[in-house]
Amino acid sequence: MKLVKSAAIVCSLIAAIAATDTLSAHSHSMETTASGDSNDETDRLTRAIERNPKDAEAYVARGNIRRERGAYSSAIADYDQAIKLDPKNAKAYSARGVAHAQWGDYEKAIADFGETIKLDPKQKSAYNNRGFAYAYSGDYEKAIADFGETIKLEPSDGGAYNNRGNAYKDLGDLKNAESDAIKACELGVCNLARAMGLNKNVHSHH
Repeated sequence: MKLVKSAAIVCSLIAAIAATDTLSAHSHSMETTASGDSNDETDRLTRAIERNPKDAEAYVARGNIRRERGAYSSAIADYDQAIKLDPKNAKAYSARGVAHAQWGDYEKAIADFGETIKLDPKQKSAYNNRGFAYAYSGDYEKAIADFGETIKLEPSDGGAYNNRGNAYKDLGDLKNAESDAIKACELGVCNLARAMGLNKNVHSHH
C-alpha cells in the first residue's frame, strides 16, 4: 500500500512540475525522446558550462535531464552548483526539491519548496509539490494548507482540489474530502470522485 502511494505521489510531483515554466522543456516529452538525443543535449550543456562555469541556468537545465533519467545524485549536484552561483534562483530550488522528493528525501524536498515560495510566492507548483511532500510525510494538515494555497492562486485548478481532497481523506475528514472531490470533478479531474463513487452524481463541464 505504501509503495503504491509513493509511486502515485512521485508521478503527481512530476506532473505538477512539468506544468511549470521551470522544467517544461524536460517534462514528459523526455520519456519518449531517444536516449541519444538527451545525451547530445547533456553534452551540449556540459560544453556550455565549460565555456562559462558561472552559467547557473545551464546547470539547472543539465540537472533537469539527469533528474529525468533518474540520476538524482548528479542532478542534485547540478542544482547545488546553480544555487551556489545564484542563491536567489527559484527554479533551481524548485527543481532540486523535485529531485529530493523523487529520491525519497521528503524533508529536504519540503525545505527546497519552502525556499522556492520565499523567492517566488506566486509559484503555485511549489505549494502543490510541497503539499505532496507533506502528505507523504504524514503531515496531512500542512498538505491541506498548501493545496489550499494552490487553489487560491488558481481557483480553476481541478488537480489541486483533487489533491486536497485526498489529503482530507487520508486525515479521515470524509465530508471535506467529498466536497473537494465533487469540485475537482466539476473542473474535469474525477480521480478521487471515482474512487469515492461520487462521479456519477457530478455534472462535469468537461
